Amino acid sequence: MNGNQILTEVRFIIDDMGYSRYNEINRAYREIGRITRHNWLRGESEEMVEFLDGVSTYWVDLGDIRVLQALYVKGNDSGKKFWHLMEEVSKKLFEDKRIESTSPDGTNRENRPAWYKILEVINNRIHIQVTPVPDETYSARVEFIKSLENIGPATIPSMSPDYHDLISNLASGMILERDKDPKERIRGAELKANAMKDAVLGMTRDAHANRTKNITRPRRSVNEFI
Repeated sequence: MNGNQILTEVRFIIDDMGYSRYNEINRAYREIGRITRHNWLRGESEEMVEFLDGVSTYWVDLGDIRVLQALYVKGNDSGKKFWHLMEEVSKKLFEDKRIESTSPDGTNRENRPAWYKILEVINNRIHIQVTPVPDETYSARVEFIKSLENIGPATIPSMSPDYHDLISNLASGMILERDKDPKERIRGAELKANAMKDAVLGMTRDAHANRTKNITRPRRSVNEFI
């Protein structure tokens, strides 16, 4: 559903075909994002940054990224390419690691970068420094959580279409809980509670599906646990 269709559904639920606000729809969308931890907005990119030979600082354009979750570097191991998780460290620990990668004569002992620190964030661009200083060009992978878009008439929410009704139900509950009629306020509370329950039990489950259910295990004796 797009935003206009969600609004139409809200109008039917609250029995007010003249309702035109998107405020509660966006409030509901943000709340669903929080309680499901934005799991459906996870992404990764190998195009955002590349580590260059001899260069220790980089700007990474975050764009519509809300959270930078992890930074990986691809390096050679016995002639094979593997992704290595880099560790974000404090400024003090970074300096300790940088000193470890400095030769007695003050020159850098270049190698595959393993640690990084954040220098600053300006206008959705993050400035990082890595150590050791790269000894060649390395591919990098950024894992992230995207920001929620603001829902308008033509907007299609990023979450699975199977759960778009949660937005209309939760938004309707938010509207009805302010109603003068006590019965409507109760109905609004029930809509909110059920929408949140469905978000946690449905969306979260689908985002982290159990992939172990078909694994077979050898039968074990009860005596092993005694």
